[in-house]
Amino acid sequence: MFSYFEKGITNLIPTKTIDLSQLVKFIKNNPKKSLINEIRELRLKGDQTYKKKKTFLNYITPNCSVKKRNIKRKEDYTKNFIAPSSYIYFDFDDVVNAKEYKEYFIEKYGHLVSLVCLSSGAGGISVLFKITNIIDNNNFYEIWEIIKTTYLKEEQVDIKCKNLGRAMYLTYDTEPFVNYENEITVEIPFNSEKRHLKKQLNQSILNKKYINTLIEPLSNIDFEEFMDKIVTKTPVVVNNPIVELFASEKMDITFPREIRDTKKHNIYTIIIHKLVFLNPMLPASYLFSYLNFINNYFGKPPMEFKKLVELFTFVYSSIKNDENYEFKNKKYKYVHFNSNSKLTGGEKRNLASKINGKRRSNSSIEKIITTKKEMKSQGLKITQKALAEKTGLSISTIKRHINSEPVDLEKLVIDVNELYTDEDLIVDVDAVFLSNEHNVSTDNVFRPECPKWIGNFLS
Repeated sequence: MFSYFEKGITNLIPTKTIDLSQLVKFIKNNPKKSLINEIRELRLKGDQTYKKKKTFLNYITPNCSVKKRNIKRKEDYTKNFIAPSSYIYFDFDDVVNAKEYKEYFIEKYGHLVSLVCLSSGAGGISVLFKITNIIDNNNFYEIWEIIKTTYLKEEQVDIKCKNLGRAMYLTYDTEPFVNYENEITVEIPFNSEKRHLKKQLNQSILNKKYINTLIEPLSNIDFEEFMDKIVTKTPVVVNNPIVELFASEKMDITFPREIRDTKKHNIYTIIIHKLVFLNPMLPASYLFSYLNFINNYFGKPPMEFKKLVELFTFVYSSIKNDENYEFKNKKYKYVHFNSNSKLTGGEKRNLASKINGKRRSNSSIEKIITTKKEMKSQGLKITQKALAEKTGLSISTIKRHINSEPVDLEKLVIDVNELYTDEDLIVDVDAVFLSNEHNVSTDNVFRPECPKWIGNFLS
């Protein structure tokens, strides 16, 4: 949820909270569209008074919801921060042609982003990524920077927008790109620190006995023993040498590097549910020992030992004693890599994003094809607007795929596996994906050396 503010940027108290669908409606039918058009005309003329007029626009805090837009200092953050929005905002300003750049950006990142629209001054675009990570004041900057330097490494990002409480002026765009299903998980470098921490623990702390005595039936399990048996993510078997594509329920135990007091209870409760789900036959002591390890080294400060035992006992007992208990995990993962593939993290992210992009595009294409057949059988005129209304897809998606055919995903995966296992070939992933396209004109092919929007501008 985003906090929504009226009466201009000087107003720090939100009027209400809105979700992404409500934000899209505001963008399409902005009550201040006349002012926005005036701002855009002034900017095009080089009249700098447009900047002053922008300050009277309504706005949101795209990264979070707040009681008051004042969370820079620690004490203000504690008092005013409500919750992350699950989205991270990026701004791209001072482009040559905002509309052309918007189309280029959608073409390249449409399988990743949740929202792309013209900025309020139409000098660039505003973008939202949906993030599966838990976001707070401690990890926001790192997550923002990782997205900038991985997914957006080829783009000129406005670094002034790099703060959790950043405002985003409510813009006007009749055709914003929106995808409610797209989301990304940011891989925060952690393995090296975990290995270093494990070495220290083996040498000192975890070899010692706890001062507190665990209540029955719980007992202390040594680090090496419980880490050897605990399952922290859904096990998946991949038979292909590189990658496979299939739907698999995704369960992964993740947590912030610093778990603050205000979030400990909720985070630990979720972890217990996931531990039981992933380790149904493992004794409770193993699960508790793992949770206690997390609390001791990532709780800032750690939860009191007695309270941790009480929380674990209550949640664990509630799960085990409820015959109708079912932990519903609605997240699915589709792209799975062989652990022996020797691909780097960057290569995996690149492949996964491309394959998922084609999978999602197929869903839209099939929906368009089905709807076109239904409209034709009913004698209805097939227009982009009519297709958008009946399918629920955006106009931009309809334009991109109105004459497209689905990609053969099975063949695509076979080609990727052959490409990466043939030592005589130089890996060219883009070539594989382009070779699997159907009905793609050369005018729409993305060329790394000359982005589409630049080429159109020069021509």
